[in-house]
Amino acid sequence: MADGKRKVLITGASGLIGSLCIKYLGDEYEFSGLARRPVEGIPHTQASIEDKEAIKPAFEGIDTVIHLGAWNTDVFDWDGTMAVTVQGTLNVYEAAREAGVRRVLQASSGCTQLGMQYDDSLPYGQLATAPEAEKPAEWDMVTLDDPVRPDSPYAIGKLFGENLGRLYADLHNISTMVMQLKYLMIQVFIIY
Repeated sequence: MADGKRKVLITGASGLIGSLCIKYLGDEYEFSGLARRPVEGIPHTQASIEDKEAIKPAFEGIDTVIHLGAWNTDVFDWDGTMAVTVQGTLNVYEAAREAGVRRVLQASSGCTQLGMQYDDSLPYGQLATAPEAEKPAEWDMVTLDDPVRPDSPYAIGKLFGENLGRLYADLHNISTMVMQLKYLMIQVFIIY
C-alpha cells in the first residue's frame, strides 16, 4: 500500500451495489473490478467468475475482495445458480487463496434466512408488506439461532457462499465477513 490505500477488488463491479461502492468509497480505497461487463472509472478485468483461469489475474496484489458477483437473472434457475453463484464463488475464494488475499467481504441475501417460512407468516409478512398502521407493535426477532429458511435456488447458492467463507477462514486463514442484503438494507452478521 504505497499510497496508503488498501487495494480492493470488487467482483460484480458493474452491478448496482458494486457501482455504489465505487462511487461512495472510491476516495478511501484503490478499487479494481471484475465483471462480465465493462466497469467505468477503475481498472478492471472483464470475465465471468465461472472461468477460474480468466479471473486469476484480477486477484494479484489485492488486499481485500468484495464479492458481489452472483446469478440473479432468475432466482429460481438452478443451472445459473450452480454455475455462477456456487462454482463462481468457489473460484473467487480459490483465486483469492492462491494470490494471498487475506480478507473477503461477501454479499449474501436476507432470503437465506427470511424466506417464505417467515415472509408469509405473521408478523413477518406484515412487516414487509402491510401499510404502517397495520404493522404489529411487537414481534419476536429472527436471530442467527433460528434455522435458515431459503426461498429459492438463489438463496441456496448464497448459503453455500456463507459456509464456504467459514471453511476458507478455518482452513486458509482468509478473514471473511458476510453481509446480508435485503430490500437494499445491509446487515453485517458473520465475521470469521
